Amino acid sequence: MTREVDGFLQGKRFLIIDRDNKITPRFKEILKEASIKIILAPHQGPNANAFAERFIRSIKYECLNKIIHFGYRSLWRSILAYIKH
Repeated sequence: MTREVDGFLQGKRFLIIDRDNKITPRFKEILKEASIKIILAPHQGPNANAFAERFIRSIKYECLNKIIHFGYRSLWRSILAYIKH
């Protein structure tokens, strides 16, 4: 995620996350080492990340669920094409 060559968080300063237990302390440590500040979404604020939730729903329904991806490059190519579209 933070690698210089292909990390999608490369050059980013902030990452907005919710308060889910899926975010491990190790993940937070990796972000801290990369100088990425974690911003927590408000507690019990369902509309706080509505745009992100809508994007995830749209890309899954319109792109990712309709294509069989064979590897990381195939997946990444589909995501980039969707974003460009």
